[in-house]
Amino acid sequence: MCMDVFMFFTLWGTPVLRDKKKRMSSKDFMGKMFGTMFPKGTDRVKLSKINMGGMGTAMMKSLMEK
Repeated sequence: MCMDVFMFFTLWGTPVLRDKKKRMSSKDFMGKMFGTMFPKGTDRVKLSKINMGGMGTAMMKSLMEK
């Protein structure tokens, strides 16, 4: 549609932007801590902290596929 858009991601939404294949050779302490806290890629992101034993994420993925 040739329109400029702005996208906003909260802190917990940023893992979907991370590339699973990319590896950093050197990170400082804080970089290592954030790397362990946040998963890489959309297939590793949980729906919420309460996640209902994985059912919440599975239901949302199913709805998105449909």
